[in-house]
Amino acid sequence: RDARWFLIGVSFIPLFCVVLGVGYDALGKNPMFYRGHEGANRLQGSSIPAFLAAGSALATFTALCCARHFDQRFFIIVGLNLAILALTGGRMALAIALLAGGFIVLTRYRITPALILQGVVAVVALVAVGFMAFPDLIHRIQSDTDSGRGPLWAALIHVWNNHPYFGIGLGHQTLVVPESVLRYVLTIAAHNEYIRLGVEIGWVGLGLLGAAIAALMYVNWASPPKRGDLLFPLMCLLFLLFSYSDNALSLPTIFGLMTAAYFEKFVGVDKPQRILFMPFQIRPPFETGR
Repeated sequence: RDARWFLIGVSFIPLFCVVLGVGYDALGKNPMFYRGHEGANRLQGSSIPAFLAAGSALATFTALCCARHFDQRFFIIVGLNLAILALTGGRMALAIALLAGGFIVLTRYRITPALILQGVVAVVALVAVGFMAFPDLIHRIQSDTDSGRGPLWAALIHVWNNHPYFGIGLGHQTLVVPESVLRYVLTIAAHNEYIRLGVEIGWVGLGLLGAAIAALMYVNWASPPKRGDLLFPLMCLLFLLFSYSDNALSLPTIFGLMTAAYFEKFVGVDKPQRILFMPFQIRPPFETGR
């Protein structure tokens, strides 16, 4: 039941943000659109374009899960989420959404030529409508610019090279961005979790943290039901890919790719399952003997 409501609720996050953003805009609290680095007007709803883009990528994936397991009308929500995602101008988030959608279709749907044709037509039509409404977004999506990340990464790697083993301390990366770079990129966020963590905790900390994350991913992948299913590790790979060009650890929504893939394993399972695969069963405190 918890898995079901998680998947359903997350699917409506972008629509909620857009509706709330209309209200904010009407009250003069926050504009619906943000003019980005390349001059494109990007939809941001009640948040900022990057956050809405990540949430839309996640919601596209969960809506596909809901369409597969609960109600095919969720395909309408999939289309709306993709349209919102296209209007945010989030390039990496759009790629992640398409890859995640492709993975769930390959692992959960019975592939037919009609399904492939319908999916391609729907995606192309929705994205085309969005781009026709906001043609400057096409320039952003097609652009090979890194939005100023190059100088920022170069400056941070220089700091990392000066403190290679243990870094400068967790949470301190934002303090070492040079003023000249800050004036150009207009952000202190690294937009690359590997570089950020390298600067903050060095090679030693990065290795230990990487091993812990890998172990956590394995434990969840090896837990019942559907032990060894491919969907969860594929979502883990997409999260690691997203971490290369965005602040993935700062975006609570992008974690949901792994959470949703894990919860999806419990959909349709009748008997209760333990959450983690462990060699022993943890008993609740003060449990009466039985």
